[in-house]
Amino acid sequence: FLDSLGVDSTNKIILHVGGVYGDKKAAIQRFSERYKDLDESIRQRLVIENDDKSYHIGDVLELGARLGMPVVYDNLHNKVNCCDSSKDDFYWVSQCRSLWKQKDGKQKVHYSQQDRLKSAGSHSKSIAINEFLHFFEGLGENKPDIMLEVKDKNLSAVKCINCTTRSPVGK
Repeated sequence: FLDSLGVDSTNKIILHVGGVYGDKKAAIQRFSERYKDLDESIRQRLVIENDDKSYHIGDVLELGARLGMPVVYDNLHNKVNCCDSSKDDFYWVSQCRSLWKQKDGKQKVHYSQQDRLKSAGSHSKSIAINEFLHFFEGLGENKPDIMLEVKDKNLSAVKCINCTTRSPVGK
């Protein structure tokens, strides 16, 4: 589909690894085998992301390294399904960056905040800007593309852009 739109392989499709089905090791092996069976034109579009239940960032980084596949870091999923609480978001973003090659385009991360009134892993209605700015500034000079996961969608995106650029949106 993306090929038919005429966009290059830097345009990605982000996947979760999937279910564990009672045997995580076997599930990872099945994922690896199915991935290797895919045509290269499909493989070059796929990236995997840590999830909030089954595959933490350590699992996904290991799998991505083995398959030569980029990994998207999701900060909220890491808070809910953490593999090493001694490591911060910036450590994991850096680890993921090492799997993004020039042909993959700019690294991507998912950023969201917890809705404090809902169950763990539920996205907030809006981005609290001070918390976002702490994350943004901590990324340093080589910032990835940040994909916001938030209920109010574009309102938070515009708020974040206006607080991080010299060219505010809508002005």
